[in-house]
Amino acid sequence: MGYMNDSETVKKLQKFLNDYNNAGIFEDGNFGLRTKQALEVFQSLHADKILSPWGLTKPTGIFYITTQTEVNNIMCPDLQLSIPNLTPFETNPLSPKRV
Repeated sequence: MGYMNDSETVKKLQKFLNDYNNAGIFEDGNFGLRTKQALEVFQSLHADKILSPWGLTKPTGIFYITTQTEVNNIMCPDLQLSIPNLTPFETNPLSPKRV
């Protein structure tokens, strides 16, 4: 929320959250409050793989490295992806910019 997100990518995330967590969010490509809240629930449910590597105890609502890896492993379990290098979101030049 508050970043210049690719709407097609957000739609994929919304579909995943609806399919996997029955989030009940509208798949409109807008990363709004309900999408953020649904993502936070997902992050909390998978805290050991998403939050713990960063030393976090609370969800961020940001779809980033560890969250993406966990989603990919759920969707394609044969990949068995490991957690990539943890580059802070704010310093990664590939991260979406604030609006």
